[in-house]
Amino acid sequence: MLGHMNFGMHKLTPTRCKYVTIIREPVSRVISFYDYICSRESDPLKKEINKHKMSLREFVESGISMETDNGTTRLISGVGDSISYGECSIETLQLAKSNIDNYFSLVGLTEKFDE
Repeated sequence: MLGHMNFGMHKLTPTRCKYVTIIREPVSRVISFYDYICSRESDPLKKEINKHKMSLREFVESGISMETDNGTTRLISGVGDSISYGECSIETLQLAKSNIDNYFSLVGLTEKFDE
């Protein structure tokens, strides 16, 4: 079991794999990510945030983390950091949707977790 990872792990194992994911509303996800970074003393991104006195908005707009640029779509499509900040396209979204259709057994929403 892993946490956040790019789609494609099935290519590294000889057995058939299915994926399960719980996704979060994107704005809440980015806010949570920013708060998480700010809570970790040794995080290199926190050092950048502090160095430049970045607000949440400035952090997102800076492009220093791909997590803030369609992070979930990047993970599920498998493109990860292979495309530049701001370069997620409709094709990236279509690839993510295709991966969900073909490889995912379950896709849930964080906001509906208790249900």
